[in-house]
Amino acid sequence: AYDPADQQHLIEDVVAQGWEEVLEWPPKPTSAELKQMCKYQASRKLAETDYTQLPDAENALANKADFDTYRSQIRAIFNNPVENPTWPTPPNAVWK
Repeated sequence: AYDPADQQHLIEDVVAQGWEEVLEWPPKPTSAELKQMCKYQASRKLAETDYTQLPDAENALANKADFDTYRSQIRAIFNNPVENPTWPTPPNAVWK
């Protein structure tokens, strides 16, 4: 038979051994995890605009400089990740 007192005893034993009680689920990400997610998102944003760096893009994109600026801003965030980044707005491709 289930006895809640037994369950509580098990929980107290585990906490006494150094385990912390989980007060919320899922637990909030740590600062390091948030910064790692920031780097991952920055990598994805760079990958989404990789096509603008191909040799033909110079002649095909009217606003290639906008993409260069955007990618520079994303790289800065990647190199110095923060917990809650403010992402620049990606430019829309304007083809010649």
